[in-house]
Amino acid sequence: MSSSLPNGPDGPGPLPPSLVPERPTRRLEIGRSRHVVSAACLLTLLSVGVALAHFLVPTPLLFALLMSVGNGAYALALVLYVAVVLTDLRRRRVL
Repeated sequence: MSSSLPNGPDGPGPLPPSLVPERPTRRLEIGRSRHVVSAACLLTLLSVGVALAHFLVPTPLLFALLMSVGNGAYALALVLYVAVVLTDLRRRRVL
């Protein structure tokens, strides 16, 4: 039986990197990161929508919504995005 893998003293050598299956946990982390970034984008769009509504129709109610909902959504989106970036940098062993 012939093998295309290099043989060493202990048997067949390690698989080339292109043939090594990707770890399922890494795929799960990448999928979760995409969902978190998508949530951050939606929160940012919500914040921009509230700000646009206030600038088009400047009423006290829309100003209060802008200051509470809009700024809160933007702050949460920023925290989520920074968390994903830091997680990715740690996974790549940069940090």
